[in-house]
Amino acid sequence: MSPDRWRRIEELYHAAAARPAHEHRVFLEQACPSDPALREEVASLLQHAPSDSPTRTVPLAGRIQEGSTLGHYRIEQRIGAGGMGEVFRAVDTRLNRNVAIKVSHGPFSLRFRREALVLSSLNHPHICTLFDVGPDFIVMELVEGETLQARLQRGALPLAETARLGAQIADALAEAHAKGITHRDLKPGNVMVTKKGVKLLDFGLAGVGGDTLTKTGAVMGTPAYMAPEQWDGKECDARSDIFSFGLLLCEMATGKRVGQGQRPDLGAIPEKLAHTIERCLETNPEDRWQTARDIKAELEWAAKPATGSGPVEDKRRGSLLWPIVTTLALAALAGLAWLHFREATPQAGLTYSAILPPENTSFDFKTNRGPISLSPDGRSMVFAATDGNGKSQLWVRALNTPTAQALPGTEGGMFPFWSPDSRWVGFFAGRMLKKIDTRGGPPIELAETAGALGGSWSASGTIVFASELFTPMRKVSSDGGKTSDAVAAGTEIGNAYGFPWFLPDGEHFLFSSWGGAGRIKLRVGSLGSTASTIVGEADSNAVYAEGHLFYLRQDSLMAQAFDSQSFKLSGEAVPIAEHVERFPDLVRFGAFSVSSSGVLAYQAGDGGAVKQLTWFDRDGKSAETVGEPRNFFDIELAPDGKRVAVSAPDGLGNYDLWMHDLSRNLATRFTVDPGGEYWVVWSADSKNVIFNSTRKGHYDLYRKSADGSGAEELLYADDTEKVPVSLSPDGKFLLYFTGGEAKHYMGQLALTPERPGGPLKGILRETGFNEQYPRFSPDGNWVAYDSDESGRSETYVAPFSRLTQKQQISKNGGGYPRWRRDGKAIFYVAAGGQLREVDVRVNAEAMELGEEHVIPAQIGAGGYSYDVSADGQRILVAVPAQSGRAAPVTLVQNWPAALTRLSKP
Repeated sequence: MSPDRWRRIEELYHAAAARPAHEHRVFLEQACPSDPALREEVASLLQHAPSDSPTRTVPLAGRIQEGSTLGHYRIEQRIGAGGMGEVFRAVDTRLNRNVAIKVSHGPFSLRFRREALVLSSLNHPHICTLFDVGPDFIVMELVEGETLQARLQRGALPLAETARLGAQIADALAEAHAKGITHRDLKPGNVMVTKKGVKLLDFGLAGVGGDTLTKTGAVMGTPAYMAPEQWDGKECDARSDIFSFGLLLCEMATGKRVGQGQRPDLGAIPEKLAHTIERCLETNPEDRWQTARDIKAELEWAAKPATGSGPVEDKRRGSLLWPIVTTLALAALAGLAWLHFREATPQAGLTYSAILPPENTSFDFKTNRGPISLSPDGRSMVFAATDGNGKSQLWVRALNTPTAQALPGTEGGMFPFWSPDSRWVGFFAGRMLKKIDTRGGPPIELAETAGALGGSWSASGTIVFASELFTPMRKVSSDGGKTSDAVAAGTEIGNAYGFPWFLPDGEHFLFSSWGGAGRIKLRVGSLGSTASTIVGEADSNAVYAEGHLFYLRQDSLMAQAFDSQSFKLSGEAVPIAEHVERFPDLVRFGAFSVSSSGVLAYQAGDGGAVKQLTWFDRDGKSAETVGEPRNFFDIELAPDGKRVAVSAPDGLGNYDLWMHDLSRNLATRFTVDPGGEYWVVWSADSKNVIFNSTRKGHYDLYRKSADGSGAEELLYADDTEKVPVSLSPDGKFLLYFTGGEAKHYMGQLALTPERPGGPLKGILRETGFNEQYPRFSPDGNWVAYDSDESGRSETYVAPFSRLTQKQQISKNGGGYPRWRRDGKAIFYVAAGGQLREVDVRVNAEAMELGEEHVIPAQIGAGGYSYDVSADGQRILVAVPAQSGRAAPVTLVQNWPAALTRLSKP
């Protein structure tokens, strides 16, 4: 059961419980007329609610005796008791297995029911398993062992055992938190220690999402292990469990309980483990570890022995000195001999080989998940691949082995890149920049990001990354933390940029900038400034290795001499490989990677289409496809439902608008100029469209008849990059937002000005935050839009005349809103690309937010990749095209030999 469903059950339960029992049925029928399963669930809870009636049944816990039976369970002995009930050891006579039965002190309470529902949604080796549920009892896995509380009575645990068991507890918490479940009562008494590890028990106080089990200000939990926000009766989340976990870890390592409000003495604990505990116990939840998976990774790291040896004792120095001198002398002689051999012998020849994807998978290059990436030492490669069930994740392969290994926890990973020491891989997934140790351990979150346009990791420990179009390139420590601008957006740069690549000094980096027609500009930026310098042009991103830049010229991979200090290209560009896969999408990159150790990898291809317009129903089932596959960027259904306007590239990579007749399944080109057109807006009567174009150097706004007749009208032009999003129903106002600025702002264009001199342009809202994608409601009175004022992109709704009176629609990140045509729901794309719908009800000038629905349709990044039919029952999505198994990767050993060969006359 989802957190949203459980929250709805609780709301109805409390609302009904406040009414007389004879009114329950009528109330539930009115509150949820179209969901009989929901009514039945709430009615069942109400039936077992506590009552003061003299006819109340005797609690089951008081009637169970050793040797008695409870259904097909034979009770053997009482093994524990708590505030909510008693626990008995029993035998399941049907399956002949030992179980634990927890019996409620009274009729099945809401909290007792909650524990059953929570346990039923969890399946983890370190969480006690639920087997069965009765009228007022639950049947669980019988865990043999002792509680951690009993174990700690004998003193502290060994540090290695603290780290090992702590990592298991963290893993269990991560599983619960991933399901939206907060334990809220983590303490030694709720952890069982067995021969096979730990088991996390007692979810009786668990919180599910924004649950309403307790009233605001109620303090629940075990005082000695509560987080500060629990003591204050404030809302708790996963980070509250992390605070409790820090107290638990400290007690495991020291054998001493930390006093309330005191800082623990960690002087006797190794630095690695002490650091982990200290960050768990930060008073401000924002300063703690943000996920239990991060703590698991830290504990696994803390458990590893330190590398290298300590200082050598003085009495050994004399005996070791001669072998060291001898070894150094032999190494020097060997080095001289190698240099002589290198100068006296010809360079080794080129070696080509083919790398296939893992069995039953295909490489993900054509779904814009990024190319393969070679490690700096040239010994490994990382890439994205998709299996037959559509599951995509990252894989790493050592080049001296025949098979690749999947990296757990990297599902949906995009644009992987390496750390300078070839140990870590950075990547993008679920609107986050993450890193993962290729030797083992879960991913670690570093920073929030709206999308993925590549990253690079410097030797100084700074990562530069690009997230989405029209936003500054950012930088962040490789340990995570606050981000800042690495390259500020500006009209002198272009409309989009990405794919950074650090140069050898670790200070300067290459990146690409592009927009509209024309080639990509290659630039060099610096960590010490947000300015940049153009160094050349190409048809793809560029990488640097051994004094050369590598980039695509059409579909040929070129190498050209480049001075990494003066940032100057010189000499002629030399072709290294032909027919290399090139992506003519708005996100333009090439499927190649180069290492400084002489290894080159690329994938051959034709740069073909990668997305297919596909209709889905509300259950996520695909119904039919529309037209041919292309690199669609923006898709907009006409209000009358007869046509869809799309932005897609021509054969040269220039984006134009196309009109697709849905009844005839026929596409016709709408714009043919050399400028780029990416965004389109329909008029309410489906007769006209407004779009942007770069034909005058900036994204300016034009209007044209939707049937292609008549002349185009220039609506507005200035030196900003304008993205049209929505027209008011009466056609008097156009909402847009700006790109290419340090921050986006939302603007309005009055199309029927009361004064001469052309349309009236004005800033609708300029707050200092990135605000974009404003959309009018069907009645024109409301605006849904995105803003990052909370620190990440969220979707909001506000009255058009009073935008300051906003309400947040999304919960954990969201963007790209659309209204249902009846104005009673708002769609948005949640983190990870999941489509959601929120019911809205308008009362006078107020709006009430209703239930949220998850629609199992995956929405890709970049532009508006979806639209919704007028009745809200079908969703048109640009999904990755099923083009069959991708070509293998070509691996080239000793690529410098190709330069030597091709440079000879």
